[in-house]
Amino acid sequence: MNRREIKQQIYFLLQSHNLDKILNELKQLPDHRVVSLLISFLSCEDQKIKWTAVSVLGEIIARLAKKDIEAVRDIIHRLMWHLNSESGSFGLGVPEALGEILARNDALRKQYLHILISYLRKTENFIEHPLLQQGIIWALGRLGESGENLPPEIILDLKTFLSSPNPTIRGLTIWALGFLPDQSLKNNLNPYLSDSTVITIYLNSQLINLSLSELTKMTLARIR
Repeated sequence: MNRREIKQQIYFLLQSHNLDKILNELKQLPDHRVVSLLISFLSCEDQKIKWTAVSVLGEIIARLAKKDIEAVRDIIHRLMWHLNSESGSFGLGVPEALGEILARNDALRKQYLHILISYLRKTENFIEHPLLQQGIIWALGRLGESGENLPPEIILDLKTFLSSPNPTIRGLTIWALGFLPDQSLKNNLNPYLSDSTVITIYLNSQLINLSLSELTKMTLARIR
C-alpha cells in the first residue's frame, strides 16, 4: 500500500475508537510509517479521532522504545520542533502526544519532562496559545495520573492558570493540581466548588463532560 492508502486505513481504524482493535491491526504495518501518519491526525478537528490518535501513538512509541530508544528520541524532537515558532507549524495535539509518550516510559520522562514544564514558564519557552496551553496542562496531569511524582515547584506554574478566562484551561488546571497533593491548594480551589461550567476532558481513554465543580471535588479528595 502507498502512503495515501495507509493513511486512509488508519483514519477508518481511528473512527472505531477501539484501542485494542486499532493496535492489533497496526501491528501489520511498519512502526515508522504508522507513527508519521498518526502524528498527522493529532490536529484533527474530530476530537475523538484526535484523542484516539494520542492514545495509539503513545502505545506504539512505548513499544518502539523497547527496540530503538534513539528512534523514539528523534520522534520526540520532531514533535517538539512543531512547538517551536521557527517551525512555521501550529503544533495542535503535540503536547498531548508528548504527555502520553512520557507517561509510558521512565527514561524519556526523566529526559524531557523539564522541557514540557518550560512551555508554561514565561521566563523559559512559554507558549501563549490557549489550545496549546490546554494540551500542556493535560499532559502534566496525564503524567501525574500515571504515577509520576511531578516536581512540587510546578504548583506555582499551574496556579497562574486558575484565573484563565478559558474555562477548559481552568478545569484542566484544577484536575492536574490533584496530582500535586498540597494542603495549601485548598484555598485556591474552594471557589470552584460552586462553578457549574462544564468542560470536555479526556480521562481513562474516553472523552467525558465534567463541571469545574466536579473536577474540584475530585482534586480536593486527592489532597485531603
